[in-house]
Amino acid sequence: MRFLLTLLTSCLMFTMNVNAQQTYRVVKGPRPPIDLQSLSETAYTKGVLSIKISDKYAQMLDENPVQIDVRGNIVFGIPVIDQLNQSWGVDDFKKTFESEAFKTRFTERHRAWGFHRWYKLYFDDANDVKQMIQEYMASGAIEVAEPEYSKQLVVNQQPAGAPEDFSFKGPAWTPNDPRYDEQWHYHNTGQQNGTPDADIDLPEAWEINRGSADVLVAIIDQGVQSSHPDLQAHMWPEIGFNFVNNTPNIAPGDHGSHVAGTVSAINNNGLGVAGVAGGNGPDDGVRLMSCQVFNPTFGGGGFELAPVYAADNGAAISQNSWGYTSKGYYEQAVLDAIDYFNVNGGGGALLGGITIFAAGNDNQSGQWYPGCYEGCFSVAATNNQDKHAWY
Repeated sequence: MRFLLTLLTSCLMFTMNVNAQQTYRVVKGPRPPIDLQSLSETAYTKGVLSIKISDKYAQMLDENPVQIDVRGNIVFGIPVIDQLNQSWGVDDFKKTFESEAFKTRFTERHRAWGFHRWYKLYFDDANDVKQMIQEYMASGAIEVAEPEYSKQLVVNQQPAGAPEDFSFKGPAWTPNDPRYDEQWHYHNTGQQNGTPDADIDLPEAWEINRGSADVLVAIIDQGVQSSHPDLQAHMWPEIGFNFVNNTPNIAPGDHGSHVAGTVSAINNNGLGVAGVAGGNGPDDGVRLMSCQVFNPTFGGGGFELAPVYAADNGAAISQNSWGYTSKGYYEQAVLDAIDYFNVNGGGGALLGGITIFAAGNDNQSGQWYPGCYEGCFSVAATNNQDKHAWY
């Protein structure tokens, strides 16, 4: 008995030691330099600055968390930062990667990625953000200081007068969704004066697989209408999270629901449209997680939180139809979150996540982030004649 107890104790101690020494894979892509001097005031949100504290001060913040003193000063307990906060009139803060959405079992993995060292500072809109960045970076206590760049949904508004009604004979396997015939981008037979086969060859793909319920896709967009009859059976049981308002209550938006339908509207159910991976019916087809980062009116937030949440909850694919409003700019916190998803996503379907971004609807060339980031697959568009789309 004594031998068994000793063996059991040794095993428990070994297990605890392994857990204590667990390491996490951290892989990040390039972070090209950004020309802040050419930064337009319309390219970022005034009154907020994102900072990442240097690793050497992380333990100090663990022992003495940031607080607001009796005079309203934001106190990090790091003299050089406290002086800067006071001189620039910083009057509020929040931990960037702190959210009601996150589960504590991933705390150590988040720390390995340095998420606990990110903060957002708030101050008067009149402050010169460029000068603030220079001074905070010169302090020696900050690893990253960056603005909160403006973002927009990538929305395809159909030109006025464009025809909408068209039909064609479908392929060998044709779902019975009544509006499937309108989806020329799936199977183009020349309808609407189009070019036959100017499509994504979806019927050919369906011969291989029509969508597996083992795959969870995070729709990082407006909220998804989870009660929609063409989506409901394909929604992830927990639905998702509203990162704009930090609540599990999703506020549905037309664009988010449209994107979700393109991904996995229920196929062959006699309703609406077909989904690319909508399966043969409600029992299969990929599942949808709603990660709301835009309100229905297009105000938004939580762009760095959504990919982390998606990875931690088993999403294999991160679908994003948004981008920055100005080319050449990105936020390191957002790219860190994308890298985190690519390494830790996948759920039970993939060894790592896949991040997809729209290339943009500005009809311009250039370094448009996050779509141009090497950690993303960027998707552009052609029209039904296989030519450059108008947008």
